[in-house]
Amino acid sequence: MPLASVATWEFAPGVTGLDRRQRQSSILVTADLVNAEGRAEIMRTLDTDYWPAFEGRFSSVSRRAIGEAEGQQEFMNEFITLMTMAFAAIYFLLAVTFRSYAQPLMILCVIPFAIVGALLGHLMFGISFALFSWLGMIAAIGVVVNDNVVLVDRCNQIRGYFALRMKGSGQALPEEGEWKPHDITLPNGQVVEYVGIAPDLEPHEEMIAAGAESGFQRGPIELKTSAQMNDGPEYRERAEQLEAMGFQVMRVKAEAGITEASVSRFRQIFLTSVTEFIGTSPMILENAAIVQFLKPMVISLAFGVLICMPATLILTPVFYMIGLDFKRIFGGLFGFYGRLYGGRRKLAAAE
Repeated sequence: MPLASVATWEFAPGVTGLDRRQRQSSILVTADLVNAEGRAEIMRTLDTDYWPAFEGRFSSVSRRAIGEAEGQQEFMNEFITLMTMAFAAIYFLLAVTFRSYAQPLMILCVIPFAIVGALLGHLMFGISFALFSWLGMIAAIGVVVNDNVVLVDRCNQIRGYFALRMKGSGQALPEEGEWKPHDITLPNGQVVEYVGIAPDLEPHEEMIAAGAESGFQRGPIELKTSAQMNDGPEYRERAEQLEAMGFQVMRVKAEAGITEASVSRFRQIFLTSVTEFIGTSPMILENAAIVQFLKPMVISLAFGVLICMPATLILTPVFYMIGLDFKRIFGGLFGFYGRLYGGRRKLAAAE
């Protein structure tokens, strides 16, 4: 029997398959972009101009991004979690290394400037912030943290505690042990000797001579006692032994220490930042299509490091001095209450 005698037919689009996501019927809408960097702008335009009217007309229809958009969203969620863990690990390692809770925070305070530098770089070249931009920013943060660690560590070395006395005065130092005296001839011809209390001390003889001219009442050196040391019980015990031998505990003042550290580490920090920027500039200026997807990462790295160079050399010393001011204020406040309530407890015990 001929088919035409019982039916009619025509060519028309048909259903070749049923797509389901989470047990619900779904339709997949895709697009191939000529310029992948414009995806973020397209998504913003859809969110502001199209989707509100669509959702108002079809309230029972739900939507979500999949593919590259979904992958980028998952990346951002994991990125925030992993970066939080990374910052916590960096803080823990720096706190153990520097034996301080405040100095790691001071180092991490420069990280926002790396983000600002990456944003400025993208703005200058008119490039959208893409997934690779975050990877370049992570690399810039690593370089910036390293520069600040070098600067703060140098300041701690300069400001390490040491003990000073006139040559030949007081009890003789034991020949065996870790005592390594160093002699300095002052401008007036007197000879003094000093012993480093901290193992990584790098005292400057010029600062000691400048302080000795005014009897250590002015200048870059400040007088201390073993009771005022907060570098650990082993160093405090060593300082007490040196005081018993006629030594005076001293250290470099904060202003002089951080200034000398910034001057001595300026070349390393400057060369690191500038060579990093110059080394990546050929890729930034390249117009070949094969390197366009790497440009956001390189721009974030180059401009993040470049912008953080003045922040490291200027703001880190400022943060250092601000932290010491807070320490003096709160340390004096807690010390006042400690002496107040400590005195009351002693009085009650005596009664």
